[in-house]
Amino acid sequence: MTRFLFPFLLFPFVLSAQGYLCAVGGGGEDYKDWSDKPYSWIVEKSGKGKVIVLSANTETTWIPDYFKSFGASSAVNLKIATKSTADLQSTYDAIVSASAVFIKGGDQWDYISQWKGTKTEDAIRQVFLNGGVIAGTSAGAMVLGSVAFSAKSGSVYPVESLNNPFHSKIQLETDFLNLVPDVLFDTHVAERGRIGRLIPFVFNYTQKTGNDLLGVGIDDLTALCIEPNGNATVMGSGAVSFVRKDAQTTFTSDATGYAIENIRCDQLVDGWVYNLNSKEIVTIPSSAKQLPSDRPFLLPETNLWMTGSNLIKPNLNQSLSPLLSRLNPSQITVISSETTDPSLDSLLSLLSASNTLLSLFTVSDASLASPTESEKLNAAGIFVVSGKNLTTLAKLADTTTIAGSVFRKKVSQKTPVYAIGNGGKMLGGSVIGNTDSDGLASWYGRMTVNPGLAVFPDLVVQPLIYDDDEFYENRTTALSYGLMRGRKQIGLFLNPGSLGSVNAEKKTLSVSGSFPLFLADATGSHYADSSKHKASGGKGPRQVAAFDNLRFSVSTSKRTWSMVSKTLQVSEPVSVESDNKKTFDLLDNYPNPFNNGTMIRFSLSEGTQVSLVVYDVLGRQIATLTNSFFTAGNHQISFAPPTNLASGLYFYRLETPAFSQTQKMTYIR
Repeated sequence: MTRFLFPFLLFPFVLSAQGYLCAVGGGGEDYKDWSDKPYSWIVEKSGKGKVIVLSANTETTWIPDYFKSFGASSAVNLKIATKSTADLQSTYDAIVSASAVFIKGGDQWDYISQWKGTKTEDAIRQVFLNGGVIAGTSAGAMVLGSVAFSAKSGSVYPVESLNNPFHSKIQLETDFLNLVPDVLFDTHVAERGRIGRLIPFVFNYTQKTGNDLLGVGIDDLTALCIEPNGNATVMGSGAVSFVRKDAQTTFTSDATGYAIENIRCDQLVDGWVYNLNSKEIVTIPSSAKQLPSDRPFLLPETNLWMTGSNLIKPNLNQSLSPLLSRLNPSQITVISSETTDPSLDSLLSLLSASNTLLSLFTVSDASLASPTESEKLNAAGIFVVSGKNLTTLAKLADTTTIAGSVFRKKVSQKTPVYAIGNGGKMLGGSVIGNTDSDGLASWYGRMTVNPGLAVFPDLVVQPLIYDDDEFYENRTTALSYGLMRGRKQIGLFLNPGSLGSVNAEKKTLSVSGSFPLFLADATGSHYADSSKHKASGGKGPRQVAAFDNLRFSVSTSKRTWSMVSKTLQVSEPVSVESDNKKTFDLLDNYPNPFNNGTMIRFSLSEGTQVSLVVYDVLGRQIATLTNSFFTAGNHQISFAPPTNLASGLYFYRLETPAFSQTQKMTYIR
């Protein structure tokens, strides 16, 4: 049964005009698919009148024909690529003759720079004032609010925004269209991991202006349809995230960094309704499940350390070796899902140099039942968890086995656990797998859900969050999906260069290194839901979750979170003597895709020798861009493709003596 929480008639009308709005998160439309509902809504609210489709590019007739299929009396494209065209009276007349205006995707800076202050802008507003519909997808949706990320200097990536919410590329436009007051729209949120920039956008604007802002992040293949009274209905395959500061939120920034504490996020899926005026959920669909109000928060049983990457040598050098030196355990027991693997072999080889007794416990049906193998667990002074097969590792959670019982006993006796990369997922109570081998796993419902080892039962961990853009959607949706499916309450994002640590005695969670503390808190949520949209050929519905009152904390200054007060504290020293700073951070190239050339950017925390090489998909070397010493700081190197280079996918790899990382880029001739 649908729940109506706040009758909309109680809210005064405060939107700046009398019309309807539809903001679409991008992605392709198709007949008899997710887009039918919002696009037919556009036609219906326009009174089945004329639809005009605006863009700065030459378009096909597909979108106009799609609108006509829902009963629009007519639908035509109008290309407005220059300021002079935008300011023609004939352009104004064409737009105001329409009952609905649809702004295509592309580059929002094209729209802002060419349409701002012209008759085109006036005409769009006039259609809205006349009670018509203004809609847009991707960049076209991003310009509908009173604040817009302009992309004047190009896109800004989540990892850049999280590391610096005042990054020079975060340029917010406040004087274009202004159809929805105090709202900023962002799009492609799940697909591109943009919750990591939407939160900094809100923080940036609020800190600079002193005014509140509602950040509305819309997933691809998802729409938000807004009535004149402010009621906004989510439609489509993904989620819409409503991010705002409220009475529980604290923002600070100073010379030590910044802290965003307990910013509210109502992350909603199809059928939920949110009122943009009251900033409240007004309708909860029957698909949502009510969460117990008295559910306990299950604390960690022992001290934990979790790394942000799977790479062995840097993790050992930067955090594990100092930890072993301090703890001086009698025996190191490595828990793995593989008997032999290059990464495992490297780990064992490096650990063997520590002069500490070392043993390997490989999880299998046989080892779980073996008293001899279980003794390796019983003798452990510290556990080191490393393995690729999370389903196999999860078998150790079965306390009916000998080994499972021994592991549980040792954890209860406070034996510490250090987990490398994806092994850190196992320390929580719920594990989302298949995030790193299938870039469309979340979209096609192919991520797996398994119980973890529950060393910290209410935790969900997602490492490598921004390590490879192919897996952004999997890794960002996995955290909230794991919280929803397992009914867990705390989620932690980690990235290469960061180390998460849990102090069971102090009941704190800390993050150190080159990536901020980035934590989700669902302890105050009352309802949970998930997408019901199943893509053609999918194994299950899209794996996107919904929560009311989800709280995010992101911080480079206060990097310790209290499990008691649910607040941030000034960072305590992490229980290793290294700050775990990664030697470098390799960023996405820009532009990407590219034609004439692209810029590859990276940052160094200390001076080091750097090699930067471009390869094709067969591993053949295309170009060596540098092989020299660089000082600490931010750097960028241009890559101009050879004249005979074919269009396609290429890789650039940056290496230092201690670390290496590879990114993808696409060249279009």
